[in-house]
Amino acid sequence: MAKRFLFILLVFLLVENSLFAQKIGIGASGAYNFQNKSFAYGFRVHYQMTPRWAIVPQYTRYMGFNPVFETYMGANLHFTLTLNSPRIYLIGGLAYNNWYNYMDYHNSRAKQNNLAEEVGAGLQFGKCCFRPFLEFRYNANWGEGAAHLGFVYFFGKCCDKRKGGKGGGGKGRSGGHGRNGRGYCPAYYD
Repeated sequence: MAKRFLFILLVFLLVENSLFAQKIGIGASGAYNFQNKSFAYGFRVHYQMTPRWAIVPQYTRYMGFNPVFETYMGANLHFTLTLNSPRIYLIGGLAYNNWYNYMDYHNSRAKQNNLAEEVGAGLQFGKCCFRPFLEFRYNANWGEGAAHLGFVYFFGKCCDKRKGGKGGGGKGRSGGHGRNGRGYCPAYYD
């Protein structure tokens, strides 16, 4: 059921994106949990509601070779503090945690289905469609910290060839902003 929900959410966001370009991105990441010494991979959909606020549904899976084998599925809210690259943002969210090998741990808190509250901060680099990020998150439910390194790719016309778009004061064909003029983003993200 959870996979069906994520699929429906993704389809809705992609359809909505055709009406409001440059607000939707899809990304992937790798994560490392410092307490469990565990590695994970993850996927996310980044929906930029306003220049400062974004909602980011995501899926993270700590693989079976780790000491803790589990999956997280939820959404985080991002509040951007700085609008220039690198963007600094705060994170708060809630996730469903399915802990597959919970029976290997003999304590009163170990159970298969859990809720996990997360807080943290992140950096997002770049001003065009491809935007790498680095996040640190603290899982308040388990008292664990994790680093996430990845990227988000935004759809639509992310960069313009001349600053200001049509009629803007660009510098020739490349606009003086790097190779192929891909150094400028719309005012929505400035």
